[in-house]
Formats: sequence, C-alpha cells, structure tokens
Amino acid sequence: MKRKIVLEVYASDYEIRAAKACAKRNGEKSLNAMLKNFVETEMRNYAFDDLQHHTKAARR
Repeated sequence: MKRKIVLEVYASDYEIRAAKACAKRNGEKSLNAMLKNFVETEMRNYAFDDLQHHTKAARR
C-alpha cells in the first residue's frame, strides 16, 4: 500500500530558480517532478538498505 507524504520545504528565490533550471536541463517536466522522483528514489534506497541490514542480522 502506498501513502502520500507531504513535505514542506523552504528555499530562497535564488535556490528555487537554480533548481528549476537544473530540472529543465535534466529533462524533467517541473521542479516538483524532479523533487518527487528524487525523494521516491531515496526512500526506496533507504528501504533496500534497511531490508539488507535486517536480512544480514537474521543470518547471524
């Protein structure tokens, strides 16, 4: 089951403009899409690392 997570992020105008430009260069539709993909990927990585940790601990 997937659940929606809402994040509140603060950034300066300059940081937002730079991030939007980066998203555009990387072929993303928007800054929001880029951030969403980044967060989802990181969460999958954390879950995978956690699963590996528990699997290794169970083998011991």
